[in-house]
Amino acid sequence: MKMFNYIGLAGFALLMVQGLAAQSSFVKDNFPVSEEKIFYQEVISVDSTVSADKLYLETKKWLTKVFESSEKVIELDDHQSSTIVIKGFVEKGHNGFVKNPKNWFTLTVECKQGRFRYTLTDILYEFSVTLEGYSNEYHEPFEKWMVQPEVNSKRKREKTEAYLNQYCKELNNELEQIIKSLISTLSDSNENEDW
Repeated sequence: MKMFNYIGLAGFALLMVQGLAAQSSFVKDNFPVSEEKIFYQEVISVDSTVSADKLYLETKKWLTKVFESSEKVIELDDHQSSTIVIKGFVEKGHNGFVKNPKNWFTLTVECKQGRFRYTLTDILYEFSVTLEGYSNEYHEPFEKWMVQPEVNSKRKREKTEAYLNQYCKELNNELEQIIKSLISTLSDSNENEDW
C-alpha cells in the first residue's frame, strides 16, 4: 500500500508537471507568439546620428549591468555586423516542488545606424522535482511543457489553470522587464556624451 502511495504521488506530480500532449492557450494568452512559439521582436528607432557601433557597445555595457557574468551569457559577439546573441535565464518555478528552475531564453540584438532590433525567443524550461525520494529533471521548450493540465476535478482544474496562467503572466513580465531595460539603455545611448 505504501508503494502505491509513492507511485500515486509521483504520478500526480508528473501530471502536474507535464499535463496533456495538446497545446493549450496558456502560451497564446500570456505571451507574444509566432508560429506556436513565444516570440518577442521589435525594431526600435533611436537618434539617427547614433552609429551601429555605438549601439553595439552600449548593448555590451547593458549586459554587464543585467547579467552577473556577461561573458558567460554571450553566444555570439560579432562586432563587424554589430550583432550580439545572448543565452540567459530567468529563475522562476511554477510551484514550490521544483528545484533550480531556469527559463532559458535567446536574445539577439542587431544594431544599425539609428536603430536596433531585438528578438527574444527559444524559451526552455529547466527544473528538477523530488517527491518522496523520486527525482526527475526536465529540460524542454516552454511551449511543449506548458499544456492543459489533466485534472479530473473541475475545481482543481480551474485552480490549477488559474495558477498556471498567473505563472505565465509573471514570467512574461520578467522577460518584458529585460526587454524594457535594453530599450531604455539603447534609447538613451546618445545622452550625456559631453560630460
